Order: sequence, then structure tokens, then C-alpha cells
Amino acid sequence: MCRAVLVTWIVVLSAAVGSLGAAPPAPMTVTDYDQGDWYVVRGGERLSYHGMRESWVFNRAMVWLDEASGVDDALVCYSSRSPLPLTGKRQVSRWYTGPGNALADVDDSYTRLTKQNAQSTWDHACLPPLQFQIEQHARAELDVREATHPWQFVIVVKGRSGPPLFASPWQTGPGKLTVNLLDLFRRKGYEHHFAEMVFFVAVWTENPAEQATVVFRLSLAGPEVVVPSLPIVRTAERSRAEGVPIYAVVLDRRAERLGQEAVEVHGSLGQGSFELRDDGRGIWKAVLRGVPPGEHEAELRAVWKADPQKTAVTRMDFRVTDGQFVGYDAKLRLLARAGKPLGPITGSYRGQAVFRAIGTNDERLLHGEEDWREAIADRERPDCGFHFWESLTPRELDEDYAYLVRCGWRMIHLCSAWLWWPRFDAAGRLSPYYAEQLDAVSRAAGRHGLFVHLATSHYPLGLRSPPYARYLEAGYQPSDYGDPQSEFFRMFADYLAQLAVVFRDDTGVSSFTAAGEGDPKCGVPFVNMVDDELARHDGHHLVLAEPHHQITRRPDFYRAAGWKPVLGGMRTYHIERPEPRPPESIGVQFKLAAMGDVFLGEGCFYGFLGGNHQYMNPEMPLEGYRRRIRETIYTGLAHRNPILLTWEERIVEDERVVFERIRRAVDWSTPFERAPVAIRVDEKRMPVAGRGPLFRYEEALARIPVEAFYVWEDEPVPPGTVATIDARRPFVRPAYVSQGGLLPDELKARLPLRLPADWAANYSWSDDRRTLLAFLRRLDGPDGARSQRSESPGASGLKLGNFPDEGLGFQLFDLAAKKAVAEGRLSEGLRLEIPREGEHLFLMVRPEMPDDEVSLRRGKGRA
Repeated sequence: MCRAVLVTWIVVLSAAVGSLGAAPPAPMTVTDYDQGDWYVVRGGERLSYHGMRESWVFNRAMVWLDEASGVDDALVCYSSRSPLPLTGKRQVSRWYTGPGNALADVDDSYTRLTKQNAQSTWDHACLPPLQFQIEQHARAELDVREATHPWQFVIVVKGRSGPPLFASPWQTGPGKLTVNLLDLFRRKGYEHHFAEMVFFVAVWTENPAEQATVVFRLSLAGPEVVVPSLPIVRTAERSRAEGVPIYAVVLDRRAERLGQEAVEVHGSLGQGSFELRDDGRGIWKAVLRGVPPGEHEAELRAVWKADPQKTAVTRMDFRVTDGQFVGYDAKLRLLARAGKPLGPITGSYRGQAVFRAIGTNDERLLHGEEDWREAIADRERPDCGFHFWESLTPRELDEDYAYLVRCGWRMIHLCSAWLWWPRFDAAGRLSPYYAEQLDAVSRAAGRHGLFVHLATSHYPLGLRSPPYARYLEAGYQPSDYGDPQSEFFRMFADYLAQLAVVFRDDTGVSSFTAAGEGDPKCGVPFVNMVDDELARHDGHHLVLAEPHHQITRRPDFYRAAGWKPVLGGMRTYHIERPEPRPPESIGVQFKLAAMGDVFLGEGCFYGFLGGNHQYMNPEMPLEGYRRRIRETIYTGLAHRNPILLTWEERIVEDERVVFERIRRAVDWSTPFERAPVAIRVDEKRMPVAGRGPLFRYEEALARIPVEAFYVWEDEPVPPGTVATIDARRPFVRPAYVSQGGLLPDELKARLPLRLPADWAANYSWSDDRRTLLAFLRRLDGPDGARSQRSESPGASGLKLGNFPDEGLGFQLFDLAAKKAVAEGRLSEGLRLEIPREGEHLFLMVRPEMPDDEVSLRRGKGRA
């Protein structure tokens, strides 16, 4: 803690605790993941953040100036009261305390906490996450009017584990203190104009059964201030046509807007300057012309006319993007950008980041398995913890995303509104803090070539996430999700409109879903409302849906059922739980996905793969985790699935290194042939329990290897299909006609690969036979262990054939080693030796390019 802050508050405090017994240890904060709670920990004892699972009251003084207020295509937010009262009957939010305690507003300004919890010597009142403009409210001012026992004031940045942002010593009797929030916030590395913090007033009794009372007043205050708009993002085309708008308000200490009669407002950008003009209502505006694409920072300065020496200064960040948004090529079934297909995109949900040395000067992100092994060297006291993404600083975001790109990631998935996870929807308005944090995420992601995929909400409010009080006050009921005429729909649509105002021109954001995994629970009316509102107000970004958890019916059912989003997400968790399924189940899953526009929305959560659901388990079987990641994403790559996301992937992020090298090397505009064999399926074969025949066909065909595709019931098969298998009938092992089977013998002579007996493959082959993408895996033995390595000479060889004799190159990657183990020019009948210890390989054949040495060997360049 900085010396200046200590001087600020300690000189006005009452006597510090001295004669009493040992005070409780300094507070630390920890969090569960998506169950349990947030906790304050003192030594070996922990108590919940009281109120974190209640209906929070969003700052009632928050103002959103939008188009109706004269702010066109931008948002200006600030609090209309200053000092901002946080206690008493006039408070702008709501405090909570634990069971058995009492909390009451004494008068307009003061609140009383009475500790009656006899199970602990200490307890607290908690003000759940509060958002405020931190330059406007730079100071927290606490006045303790009565205190029967020692008390302590604690402040936490929401989402941050470890030591709090501020914790006073335990004090006795009445007292006052002032905390410089802005200074602490900036020293921590935050650059936002808004903050989201949790405030605590704690009390302590030596005898747990003893009752304690503290009466306190808390408010936030600050100086005169210039408040800029929420982030401005414009495409280059729009910037040329309209310019870049700069909006701000100038506020006095009472939060009154100041106009041209009181101040002048000027700005500077680089070497240039500009003047902002008052619209007559205290809203200042300028339009900048000729701003090139990129990230920019302007300085805004207000000068008081009555005293030119008096000024207020702030900065305003804005971006001009290239206007190249991510779209979907329905013919290729791939994401595209600037008219060019991107190929399969991979990444993960990234809601919690793992850190080491939390709360020390050495605090840093934990990246990779080697770092993890060091962190858990002491199994009793592992050196790791977690911060939620909303609490990461710009530097931390930049470091994390730079690492993920080195690991081959291309997409970050973020969610909203599950328990205490970030809430973008401030009850019908865009949360200003999360607008700034999402902008910071998009900036950092964009610098490194990552896309951001965002769920605008999650499961229905009230299921696990209590709604903001404003929704309840408007009459919200869970049944509103099925009522397009409800007030809830109108309010949520207002939030989406404001989300679009800020981010419609942001090319770093690739896509949205209405509620991610929660889409089915929220229902078709809600999903379609979100699709409609984003199309109306945004129009640039893809809106996806996640209609499947486990696929249990026709994969494209949601389109016939009236869902408007085209791309629909699925999950592969059923492969891990309640019991592990054979690797063939993954190939089956991606063949089902290919029956529609279905992508992998989630899969391979460490909590279902031997890890503790809440935390990373030091005993977690990382090799099994790695194997499942490889088998999933590389099978998906071989099937050209458009988006392959896992959930909260940690430690093994580098399993995508080869994936991204291949993605960049392939010309994805190349048409790929349909597999030669059709397999008829029906409703009975959709649930996992009914897929046994599909698993068996997948295992048999992958060993030949012959690829297949699924056909629904008795629908006609397309031209070029050489054989049709009916999985609705008893299983018959696939064989060639000469062996008494259905597969034409001539098919054998047309295949691109011949495998050793203990290997299987999934692959895609282009129409012109010049590009092959093949994932190869060594088969499991009868006991689930890897099969014995073949010993006979040449038995380990992989034979390639039936390619055009024209300038083709190949690379064979060992996915565990993450490197090419064979590469060169392809020749007919080429035989490649398979590494003796190899278990997962990927073979890429493609036309040789002039830059092959760079793109293939070094993985340079980015599409």
C-alpha cells in the first residue's frame, strides 16, 4: 500500500486495537467457480461475501446519456449524485449480512450492522459489486458513529482473489477515514474510467457469542471531473463518411453538468488539437476527421472561465477498425472474413485466469504445464489461484492473449450473468464497467489476432443468477422468457441496443449468442428476440445459438423449430461423463454435426476429466486431459468443423500449436469431396445411449480408412455415393464386396491412405485430390491402454496414394511433440514411417507454395 494513502486515512482514525487479544488475520478473498460462493478468508476460517447470491441493486444514480439525450451513436455514463451515498435510506445500492445478523438503515445516511453470528469471532456487512465512475468518485469516505467492538473497512476489486485492494487496521470506537480509490486502482494497473468494487464493514468479538454493533456511513466523493463517453469504435469507412465523435460531460462536485457559461473544453490527439462544443445541455461534442485505422488516445481538458488556472483532464480511448467482420460461408460451412474462408477456428472459454504468487510483487499469470508443475511442487500449499477475466488489467490481458496465440488459439469465448460472473446487462442498460472491460479484451485480442465470442446473457434469471432488483421492480417473472410482449423483453432489448451502439463496428468481436449454453432453457422466443435486436441495431456480427447439450435429435432440428441463428453449438461432455466413451464417439459426434451447421460450442472441461470441478487438482491426470483435447480438436479439424471451443482450458493450452499452423497453410476455398459411404440414422441413434452401432461403424471404417457421412432415415443419398449402410438395422461389419460386404472393391484402389493395423484415421480430401487433412490415432487395446507397437518390418508404415502427380507437399506432425516428423514433396506410393512412440499424428497434403519454407517450417503469417 502506498505511503500517501496511509497518511490520507490513518490520521483521522480512532484508536487502533491494542489492549484486546490477537485480532483476526488479514483478510484474503477466494472464489468458487460456478457453484458455492465468494469467500473472505482469515487464517483457516472463511465466510461468504454476504449477498453475492442475492438480487443486487445496480447503482441507482447511474445515468446513461444516449440518442434521446442528444448523444448520437455513443453512450455517456456517470452518477447523478455526488457524494454518492452508499448507506442509509438514501443509498444507491443495498447491503447484505449473514444469517442471524441484523442490518438496518438508521436514518437517511447511516446503516447499523449487528453481529449475532455466534459461530465466528468476526463477521461483516457486504455491499455487493457496485459500479461507479472512479474519477468522479475518487474517494471512499467512511464515518463510524458508534462501535461497541473493533471494526475494519475492506475494499475488493470484483473478480480479484487474494489480498483486498484496501484493508484498514482493526479500530475501536467512532472514527473516520478517507481512502483514495483512484490512486489504489491506478497503482494496481487499471486504466478504466469505471470501477466495480465490493465494500465490507467487518466487526470482531473475542467471544463469538458476544453481540457487536457498528453504525456507519459510507459515501464516494471526488473533484470536478471530465467524463468521456464509453469506448468509441468506428470502421474506417464510417470514419471517413461521418468522422469519429467525441462526447464528454464536465461535472462539478455535486454531479451537476457544466456548460459553456462555466467552462471551455478542448482536446488533443497526437500533435493536433480540437475544440468541443456544448449542445446547450452540458453535453460536449467534437467530430474528428481523417483518423487512420488503429488505436488512439485523445486528451480532453476543461478550463474554468472564472479561474483559468483551474482545470480537469481526462483521456479518451477510441479505435478505428478495418471494417472486416467475421461472417459465415454457408456453402463451405466455415467462418469467413473479407470474403476469404478462415478454416476451422479453435479456442476456449477463458473466464478465469490462473496466477502464481497472488498478492505479492511477483504475481504473474501461470502459463503451461512446466509452470504448473513448479506451482504444485508443494502439494499441500500449491502456488496458484484464480482471477476472473473481468478483473484482469490491460497488461495481464495482453500477456495472456499473447501466450494463447503462441499456443495456436484464434478465439476467446466469454459469458455473462451466471451467479456472480460479469453482468453486461445492468437491468435494461449496458453495464459501463463491462463495456470498458470488453473493449479492453477486444483491443488486446485484436493486437494478437484473436476473435472474441460473447454470450449476451446466460440461463434464465432466477435459475442460478438472481436478477438485478430493477428487473424485479418491473415485475419480472421467469415465464417472461416465453412472452415477447413482456416488460422484460423490452428492457433486455434496450440493453442490446446499447451494446450495439458501442460494439457494432468492433471487428475484434466475431459473434454473439443470446445465452450460450442457456439458449435451450431461455427458449426460442428469447433467442430470436436477441437475434432480431442485434440484426436491427448491429447488423455486422454473427449471432449463433447453442441448441444442443448432448445431441439427442436430428442435429439441424432447431432450424425447423424456428430458431433464427444458422450456426448451432453442441457439446462433447457426454464423451467424458458419466463414463468415458471410446475415441470413435468423437468421430461420430462430428459426423452428426456435419448434418447441419453445427459447431463445437463446448467440450473437454478439466472438471470432467479428472480435475476438481472448482479448481485445478494437483493430482489431475494431465496426459489424459491432453489426449482428449487432441482427439477432439484434431478430429474436428479433419472434419472441417467451423468452430472448435473447449471450456475453461488451462495448463494444456499449447495443444493447438499444430492446428493453427495447418489452418494457416490450407486454402480453405478449395471444395472438399463428400465421403463415398452413406450411413442411415434416425431418432433412436441420436442419444449417446443409442449410438452403439454408430461407434462400431466408425471404428471399422476408420481402420480401413474410409470416410462416411450420415443421412436421415430414408432421405435420398446424393450422387457419387458408392455404398449405403443402414445403422437402423443390426450391425454388419463393413467389408468389400469380394469379402461379402457392401463396399465396392474399386473403392479400395481410390483411397488416399493405407494404415498399419493398429491405427485409425479421420480425414477430408479435396475434390481435386490435391489437399488432404487426416487425423491419425493409434488404437486402444482391449483394456483401454494403447495398443502394442507393431514389430514387423514396414508394419508401421503409412502409405499415400491416388494423388495427382503435380507439385504437392506433405507434412506429418506428431501432435504430442508438436512438430513435423516428416515433410517433403509427395510422390506416388510414398510410404512414411510412423514414430514408434507416436499416438496422435496429423497428415497434411497440399499444393506447394512459394512461401512453404516459412509457412510450414516456422508457422509464420496470419490469415
